[in-house]
Amino acid sequence: PGQDVLKSLQDCVADVQLRLAQHEHVMRACDAEIADSLAEKQQVLAELAEHYLPDLSEEAVAATSHEVRDDLQAIAQRRLHALDQLQNELSSVEEQINELSDRLSQVTSALNDAVARRQELEQRVADALENDESFRELSARILQLEQQLTMFEQRVTEAQREADEKLPAYQQSRLFGYLHDRKFGTPEYRHRGMTRRLDRLVAKLIGYDRARRSYDFLTGVPVLMKVEVERRHATLIEAAEALEEMEMQHWRDAGLDEAIRQGEQLGQERDEISAQLEPLLQKRDALRDELAAAEDHHGTHYQQAIERLGQHLDALADEVLQQQAERTPGERDDRLVAVIRGLRDVVDQSQNERLAAHQAAADDQRRIKGLQYVVG
Repeated sequence: PGQDVLKSLQDCVADVQLRLAQHEHVMRACDAEIADSLAEKQQVLAELAEHYLPDLSEEAVAATSHEVRDDLQAIAQRRLHALDQLQNELSSVEEQINELSDRLSQVTSALNDAVARRQELEQRVADALENDESFRELSARILQLEQQLTMFEQRVTEAQREADEKLPAYQQSRLFGYLHDRKFGTPEYRHRGMTRRLDRLVAKLIGYDRARRSYDFLTGVPVLMKVEVERRHATLIEAAEALEEMEMQHWRDAGLDEAIRQGEQLGQERDEISAQLEPLLQKRDALRDELAAAEDHHGTHYQQAIERLGQHLDALADEVLQQQAERTPGERDDRLVAVIRGLRDVVDQSQNERLAAHQAAADDQRRIKGLQYVVG
């Protein structure tokens, strides 16, 4: 029956797909095995290269194979050239540091002398001011003005607070506002006849004359007091400026202003030198670190040489590696060469297994394609 034939074909497709998945699993396992073996082989090659080239000295490079000796000598020369450059640059930086350090010491010494001179002059000015009768009198007067100003400002505050508390009652009184707006009781009041008599009656009824005097006091006194505060403040400032001028005159007579200017100039110069010195010190430390790394026979250049020698050893056949190991007295390279040969065998075997699995997978893919065509 056709259904049985179809089922048989579909079962066959499933079996081939299962085999295809197994082949792909084998290829992935081979890839992992090859990658691990190659990585381990690189490590062993690096150990073998370090065994044949313990450092970048001239003797060690001369003992390597002639095929790679020129490349290793070039790396060693680059290391020596880098050493020369770093040493020259470090010498230049240290020379600049020494020069700036000398200048900094000189400026610091001059600044210390200027500070001592300034302190001496300040004491001299203080003594002169203490003996100056006019200065003492003016200082006392300024102190008195400050105290009076403080007290008067407090009074202004109290008067304003009192006005703020009492004025709303006058402002809310319609009768008081009516008479106040007409300027009743002042020369500006112009009404006559019945209006005047009625206004007098209202004024007598609410006690307007007394209320107006209180109102004028509440509105006028704080303003007048503020004007007085401004006047007193101006007087205080004028006296303070006069006192400052007297003090500055003593400064000029003693030469203190010039001493301060010189001290500020020296301080600025010292800060500028310190700002120039800081990056040079950082650069010197960095150059010393680079120089120490370059002087190390196992530094960056040595790693480049080991990598190059490892590439050379990796390109040699097993027999050549074995012969080279047998010519050396130690056994360490013999063991490393044996490990390398074993890893090469593992890589070759894994590559062969992968190739076989790849070919089998390709065949199964063709089978699946053909079977699926027949099923269709």
